[in-house]
Amino acid sequence: MRQINALITNTRGASPVSIILGVVILAGLFLFPKAVESPYALHIMILFFLSTIMGESWNIVGGYAGQYSVGHAAYFGAGAYTTMILMQFKEIPPWYG
Repeated sequence: MRQINALITNTRGASPVSIILGVVILAGLFLFPKAVESPYALHIMILFFLSTIMGESWNIVGGYAGQYSVGHAAYFGAGAYTTMILMQFKEIPPWYG
């Protein structure tokens, strides 16, 4: 029990409530695709998280590193375009793209 209390108190300012809340939210995100059957809701969540990833990558590259780069957006667009072309003309599933 003493080791668990030491682990909780050594989280550098994060309270146990915030840690438990974070774990519950993370578990909910993992269970979301199993609970929702609507393809539209899944599509919206995928787009939301792709946008979040793109925003966070720009935050790291542009904000913390001080770099000016639009290359990651070009690679994202080229990858999406190539995937859709392969799906349209070669009938390759988008997961392989």
